[in-house]
Amino acid sequence: MPSGLAVDHAGHLYVADTLNSRVLEYDHPLESTTANRAFGQEDGSLTGSGCNPSGVPDAKSMCKPVDVAVDAKGVLYVADTGNSRVLEFTSPERSIKPTRVFGQNGDFTTNDCDRGGVSALTLCNPGGVAVDAKGRLYVVDTGNSRVLEYDYPKINS
Repeated sequence: MPSGLAVDHAGHLYVADTLNSRVLEYDHPLESTTANRAFGQEDGSLTGSGCNPSGVPDAKSMCKPVDVAVDAKGVLYVADTGNSRVLEFTSPERSIKPTRVFGQNGDFTTNDCDRGGVSALTLCNPGGVAVDAKGRLYVVDTGNSRVLEYDYPKINS
């Protein structure tokens, strides 16, 4: 069930594959229909499909991602809805491991909706992500009926 997509400056296509709890990357989508990389499954398995394959959330897992966005520098953001977080991949073409997590107070191993209470640091089932021309990150925090703006996502979390 693909639900969101984005294309980076190099032409790589990223697809949020919600029901398979992964994001697929296609390096040359106009030349091949085979994905080159999978984010969110054990060791980047292109055949994996489980929500948090190890049974609990960790830095390499996902649970029902619904949207993706890529900024001008190629940084990938994933709305990992089932884990109530947004994952940031600074170099997705080189690593399937995220560099930062939004919505869980910096902890990759939790997935609580509004962990510690509703605040600017928490999320509850984010339903969308977008990045504008100035690099600001926008997150649709569906469970809290709000949209959060991160002016400098590289500095603030």
